[in-house]
Amino acid sequence: ADGSNRAVTCCRCEQAELSRALPAMEALAGEGGGGHAHNKFSTAKMSAGGVDDFHGGLAAITGLPRPNVNKAMMEEHCLLPGSDAEFTTGNYNVTTSPKKEYAIVLDPSQCPPQDRLDKNKEREIRRLLRAEDLMETSTLARKSELSVEEIRAVVLYTGPMFVVYNTVLRRFPQDDWKRFTGDGVNRFPTTIFVLVSAVTKIARSMKLPSGMELFRGTGGRMGLPDSFYKADA
Repeated sequence: ADGSNRAVTCCRCEQAELSRALPAMEALAGEGGGGHAHNKFSTAKMSAGGVDDFHGGLAAITGLPRPNVNKAMMEEHCLLPGSDAEFTTGNYNVTTSPKKEYAIVLDPSQCPPQDRLDKNKEREIRRLLRAEDLMETSTLARKSELSVEEIRAVVLYTGPMFVVYNTVLRRFPQDDWKRFTGDGVNRFPTTIFVLVSAVTKIARSMKLPSGMELFRGTGGRMGLPDSFYKADA
């Protein structure tokens, strides 16, 4: 425990040192880079919702899910506006679309070999299994009593579709939000509600250590919005 406390304290000290050093680094970068806005140390503030968004809940962001879950998920990814919108992931540099990803989840053999590789296209890192197979082989899926649709939603989110779902939930960047949702027509409500249901079930089946601290990286170029430093009215 003492070792963990020391590590956390050390990490916090390093973060404080970096916070103090960053303005000077940015100033130097600006001087050396001709004043370009996109220099190595440039930062931007994150976008965040407010209290009204919190109380509005998920439905205020995505709309309400439909009762025929399987059909609704298929239509959100394959038929409705935005289903053909192509995007490229920043982590593995995979170019895909909601329609393509849904076909892959139903039948993993539809995934092109190059889309299974890492960003440098040297090592296969994407392992794909059908939801029906995961129900049989995954202890966590059985323990959490996930449905086939919930497993599909998790597989989609842990694959490239995280780009689309996160954009829908954040409503940012606006240009991508309009492109992925058909200007708000298709906000993937059923899929996202099913995903939340799956995460809730999994959380009940997993026990995290009490007092565990979670650090979320921001890529070194994102600052917290002003609302994070002000009390809610």
